[in-house]
Amino acid sequence: MKKQPTRYCHNCPQKKLDKDTVALNLKLLGREIRDFYCLECMAETLEVTVQDLLDKIESYKEGDCELFK
Repeated sequence: MKKQPTRYCHNCPQKKLDKDTVALNLKLLGREIRDFYCLECMAETLEVTVQDLLDKIESYKEGDCELFK
């Protein structure tokens, strides 16, 4: 299995992103994106709460989305 590179938030470069956050970036912002965001920055950009994003992650996991495996 190919190891994924470590991703960091575009706005907060010191923040490492976990695999679920990376998957959510790809799911919501498109698979061709180059800039990834932490949950806090993504929530601000999308005008939702961090809890909304966490709920989305759980929903995608339960729905067997390939990005969240």
